[in-house]
Amino acid sequence: MFRPRFHRTAMIASLLALSLQAAAGEAPVAPAAPVAPVAPEAPASPRYRPLSPDLAGHIERSVMQSLEGLKGLEGLAELHHLERLTELENLFDEGRIEAMVAAAEADADRYAARHAERYGSSDSVGAVIDQKRSLKSNGRVYVNNVAGIVDVSVWDRNEVAIGGRLGSTLETLEILGDSNELNIVVKLPKKSRSSYDTVLELKVPHNARVELETVSADVVINDVKGSVKVNTVSGDMQLVLASPEVSVQTVSGDLKLTAPAAKTTRINSVSGDLELEGLSGLLALETVSGNVELTRGGRFSELKLKSISGDMHLDVALDPAAQVSGQTLSGEITMIVPQALSGTALLKSFSGEAECEGAQTVENHSSRKREYVWGDGRGARVELSSFSGDIRVERK
Repeated sequence: MFRPRFHRTAMIASLLALSLQAAAGEAPVAPAAPVAPVAPEAPASPRYRPLSPDLAGHIERSVMQSLEGLKGLEGLAELHHLERLTELENLFDEGRIEAMVAAAEADADRYAARHAERYGSSDSVGAVIDQKRSLKSNGRVYVNNVAGIVDVSVWDRNEVAIGGRLGSTLETLEILGDSNELNIVVKLPKKSRSSYDTVLELKVPHNARVELETVSADVVINDVKGSVKVNTVSGDMQLVLASPEVSVQTVSGDLKLTAPAAKTTRINSVSGDLELEGLSGLLALETVSGNVELTRGGRFSELKLKSISGDMHLDVALDPAAQVSGQTLSGEITMIVPQALSGTALLKSFSGEAECEGAQTVENHSSRKREYVWGDGRGARVELSSFSGDIRVERK
């Protein structure tokens, strides 16, 4: 039988609350105990440098909102009677959630000394950027810009054109590397705790491999054919790619991604909403509270989807032997599959509704677990699990 460790849920919430307070530069507060409280020791110096208020608030609101669903598990004694759902147990495993938050904190910590509120006044505008560097057709371009925007497009030259304007007269642009690899970094003076809106406009070879890191800078990329990797905290992203491999990690930034040539896509988000179009092949996606909208593109061979409280709406075409797994704690899952799909579906939910349109029920294990078949049952395998969110599979 699946017997969740209720005391672990409270522990997760307390640990994450403490870590977020530390990240925001606050003194930790001792968690409530069921016995007489013991006076806490004097808090040590914060492990993280103080973050700007808006960035600390982004992380805290996003993660703590999702933890409310976890804490609610403590009162559900009926879970003792729930058949073991391994996927759901993994969803609220403290190690996985702590790892996601730790990754977000690490990104924020890396830039915290240089990150502050944006400055948009005209007297903070720095030098105009007009640089060119040679780069092989499949060379790597790495860009680091804290605040502002990074706009990347392609051209038919084996070189990188770097335009735009620095956000402050105190900022400098560092360009290092050779024709195999270029590193482009917006630098602030030492000990500076302010960052400004720097605009970087890049033109790169079609097949260049692009890697971007930002804190609050927005990202726009168009028509790049090489692999693309973007890591941001709160910047929004609009990516139209011809890349076979895409990787995106964000805390609260929203993502709009169109990638019809993508064969492998990996996305990790805390609270940013995700709009995905034209993907195919393998998609591995994890989100805490961000919603997911996946529009039909090519055929998927494998889908791995995990959410805590974000809703997922998925319109997908599948390979004949596709493997699909979707897991959520309180979010809803709606999946639309082709009318002619052949295969099986296993839907598992504790308190949410589960429905599979146009399929024959072959096994009804309980009101919480049902198995369905389309056609002759040979082909795709779909497994969707939820604790309290509804699950619906439709055909068109």
